[in-house]
Amino acid sequence: MKKIALLPLSLFLLAFFSTTTSAVVVDMDGEILKNCGSYYILPVFRGMGGGLGLDRTGNETCPLSVVQDRNELSNGMPVRIASPILTTFISEGFPLSLGFNAVPICAHTPSEWTVVKNMNELGYPVKLTGYYQNTLTGVFTIQRHEERDYKIQFCGYDSMMCGDVGIHVDDDGVRHVVVGHVNGPFLVKFKKWTSLVPDFGQPNPPPLPLKASSM
Repeated sequence: MKKIALLPLSLFLLAFFSTTTSAVVVDMDGEILKNCGSYYILPVFRGMGGGLGLDRTGNETCPLSVVQDRNELSNGMPVRIASPILTTFISEGFPLSLGFNAVPICAHTPSEWTVVKNMNELGYPVKLTGYYQNTLTGVFTIQRHEERDYKIQFCGYDSMMCGDVGIHVDDDGVRHVVVGHVNGPFLVKFKKWTSLVPDFGQPNPPPLPLKASSM
């Protein structure tokens, strides 16, 4: 089994408690990410999939697995990015909860992202909350890679470690979002979502009806 790269949690704690010196996170237009704002999370490098969404994997009867859309032209589903820190903006290192604006009607609401302990060479899979019992307790965080390119990490309280969010492609071509993938982090950028503008970048609608997920 390949080892998963992790970082000490102390580095993460230092980052988000030093809020006065942390750099703000910006979207593709150079605007600061708003706390509790909704954004498409898109790959920096196109040609290997699009934005993030949901799919059924394994024995799931409801789409509970966070995946990357196979269609590189798709923006995927908007993600609400929220921090308990009382500020209107998102900075690097802030503790975050992530969740889709809408989830399938078969899913619990509100529903956020969680990380399941099923450990193998693929990493820890990212799922919707409310179904799996063997989950890790922790928070997500955003770290800068380049000027407007970022990576997402998950920092577990139990393990006292942080791991990069990456993409694992299985034999069926499903692009699983996982924590600690051995091929390195999934480098991302953020595109602001607005309910007033239709998403022409997502030609294929979700396979199941969706309902709003209040967080």
